[in-house]
Amino acid sequence: MTSKEEDEYIKQKRMLTEERRSSSLLLGTKVRIILEHKPHEKVRNQLSDDYYIVDSSQGNGYLIKAADHSVAFYPRFRLVESENGRLAKTVDEAKRGIVNKIVSYDEDKDEYTVIYEGGVDDKIPSRNLRESNPTHLSELERDYWKDKNKPKLIKIFL
Repeated sequence: MTSKEEDEYIKQKRMLTEERRSSSLLLGTKVRIILEHKPHEKVRNQLSDDYYIVDSSQGNGYLIKAADHSVAFYPRFRLVESENGRLAKTVDEAKRGIVNKIVSYDEDKDEYTVIYEGGVDDKIPSRNLRESNPTHLSELERDYWKDKNKPKLIKIFL
């Protein structure tokens, strides 16, 4: 390899590195997750077997979705674009899904009845809607309580 060929090779690899660093995932992109390293175990698979679909992005992280509409948030460095495999049935250790609407509130148990994106309804504790900021009401909660009489547990967060 001559010095000119070596310089060309280095230039190509630097361009490839820059492309990877600046890459962002578009909505609907199929991705696989880089699995966490477990100490004292053999490293066999470093990527998830199935792919997931990018649903939205927040900063340097992405919300990924499986076939059953369960979602999880991962940073960009843990996601790899991949068309291989099949769509994952569910996201392990994930939330049930994206909440579309709050139906009702149970003051005694401090929980909401909600409808998820797939049309499934469920009861969840109110703190689950405020995961990113537990001392303030979420947008969904503010919309729900806009024209209603607020109980004491909710007035605390206003």
